[in-house]
Amino acid sequence: MHTKSIIPFALATLGLQALARPHCKSPTNGKAIYIISNEQKNAVLALPIGKDGLFTPGTATLTETGGAGMSGLEGNKSSGPDALFSQSSVTIAGNNLFAVNPGSNTVSMFAISRQDPTKLTLVGNPVAVPGEFPVTVAASLQNKLVCVASSGAVAGVSCSKFSAQGIEAMDDLRVFDIGQTTPPVGPTGTVSHVFFSEDESTVFTTVKGDPSRNKTGFMAAFPVETSDCEVGVSVSQEGMRSVPAGTAVLFGASTIPGTDDIFVSDASFGGAVLSNGGGRDDAATEAFTVKGKGVVEGQSATCWATVSPATKTAFVTDVGVNRLVEMSVEDASIKKVIDLSANGDPGLIDLKAAGHLIYALSPGNGTTPAAVTVVDAGTTNGNPLIAGLSQAGLRFGCSSVSVQRLDPVVEPGQIPSAHVHQIVGGNAFNATMQGDIGEKGSCTTCAYTEDFSNYWTAVLYFRHENGSYKRVPQYPNAQLGYEGQDAPDINGGMTIYYTQKDFSGNGDKYITAFKPPCPAGIMAIHHFPACWDGVNLDSPDHQSHMYSTTKGQFREADPCPASHPVRVPQLAYETMWNTTAFDGMWPKDGSQPFVWSFMDGKGYGTHADYMFGWQGDSLQRAMNSSCMFHACGSPGMQGILKTQTVAEMNKCAVKRTVEEDTDGWLSELPGQTMPMEAKA
Repeated sequence: MHTKSIIPFALATLGLQALARPHCKSPTNGKAIYIISNEQKNAVLALPIGKDGLFTPGTATLTETGGAGMSGLEGNKSSGPDALFSQSSVTIAGNNLFAVNPGSNTVSMFAISRQDPTKLTLVGNPVAVPGEFPVTVAASLQNKLVCVASSGAVAGVSCSKFSAQGIEAMDDLRVFDIGQTTPPVGPTGTVSHVFFSEDESTVFTTVKGDPSRNKTGFMAAFPVETSDCEVGVSVSQEGMRSVPAGTAVLFGASTIPGTDDIFVSDASFGGAVLSNGGGRDDAATEAFTVKGKGVVEGQSATCWATVSPATKTAFVTDVGVNRLVEMSVEDASIKKVIDLSANGDPGLIDLKAAGHLIYALSPGNGTTPAAVTVVDAGTTNGNPLIAGLSQAGLRFGCSSVSVQRLDPVVEPGQIPSAHVHQIVGGNAFNATMQGDIGEKGSCTTCAYTEDFSNYWTAVLYFRHENGSYKRVPQYPNAQLGYEGQDAPDINGGMTIYYTQKDFSGNGDKYITAFKPPCPAGIMAIHHFPACWDGVNLDSPDHQSHMYSTTKGQFREADPCPASHPVRVPQLAYETMWNTTAFDGMWPKDGSQPFVWSFMDGKGYGTHADYMFGWQGDSLQRAMNSSCMFHACGSPGMQGILKTQTVAEMNKCAVKRTVEEDTDGWLSELPGQTMPMEAKA
């Protein structure tokens, strides 16, 4: 499913932008969408986004720009939905927002409140642009530069510096001779999109051709220059124009992170990946070539484009067809078509990717009101998905699949690893764990049969007075007894939790699976970070690609930071160590006899690791639902997830790779060459 927010007035504009969380203590989740009204008194509409990525009802603001709007022409009448024939009529750099005023030939700058992203303050007065009918704006926070492209009778790009005091006077126009009028007649033969390169060293502009008048479109590039004089950083007046082969009506564009390539939409066929061949240093001097070209079947006009950091793919929209088309950023091949026709919108224009979500603007058509549609880009089944206001929580038992010295995360490929681990989950567990674990396993020791993930932690040992060691067994959570199942029959293992930011109806109260006081034993709880950077599936330290916003137990999570914007389920697991078997063996001096399987003679600590292995979209289905615990699925109860009996769980096992005794009375801990000192 998807969701959309209706904009309560006739919106004849485009310009959509997402703001990363401006301050770590913001009372909201710190994101907003900004759209210009493009009416006679132009204004910026700010729609706040909640922690779930959806819009917060009743809290939108409208702030006048001090300038005027204006629409382009199609034939002899004002253009309807596609009023400016461009992308990015608003843009953001740091805590400043910039918006064009097509009817007054000016650009406005706003300061965005750090506490409330919907509160905008106009900085200075709107600044005059030397061109006519400005339609698109770009800003560089690194260089403190803003550039505006105009598309009227006087067309081209002009730039200026900006500061906390506002925008300085714009420099001379870099003229585009496109033979237009003011307002322009489009959409062909007009300026499309101005934007900075990923490293902010070059200003690019796409210009649409007009095949009916034998006018060729092009990509213009102007380098950012640094001078020792008082001028400082500026944009060169000299640039390069390139006509990528096979393109005709270049429109929206987006840089592709980690590369020098650019993804562009072309209203004549679909989308393309462009390369300048010379690398970043030559971006403004080398001609662009087409690396890949994707033809979108059934298009009306594929015009707007964005790249999602979460999926590493591009998304394009069409003003005449209500759908999102996902395309490869390597060769522009079509990955998926997301049909949104059920919501009744006539089509989509400007759009923005933020984390795993896509925000797309439908400007309305006089009958259907303007709206913003929010789509989850991370779905794998071709349908738009979003968690919305659901509150899902999974709690399930996993019996032991193996106890041995392997650690494919910290010591991949090393046989044996440094110390013993207890492992639960799928039977694809091995020393390296390559590829899709969910597709490689044939069974799992977890209650949910679609979870082939592996969860492992260090093992607890009892140290006898005579210096020998014995592994401490685990016992299961007694509250996990399913209908017709006996929880004590679970072969050791762990209790696994997947939750969203909190538990519905519980606010920030602690949620525990065991009623204190615990009669006997030691319980270890491991919580995993729930904010992902949206790009890397791993990092050298196996931690930096994730970020934790919680500080213990199941409390409501704080918003994810801009560096790690993608919220993933909160994973935690519990292990109960049954120490009662050693009740009569404690040292006579009362010292603490329990030690972990790793060398903890210098101090105590614990650790755990996890390898994702849910099949297909099974975990996403659960998180998108509102099921809680057993209601998500258990033997005898129909749920969103498939389950198995305890007996079936216990049958699954992993063949031992490291042949050594881990269960008998041992003279030393496996993998540890020196005995550990017991600590009081």
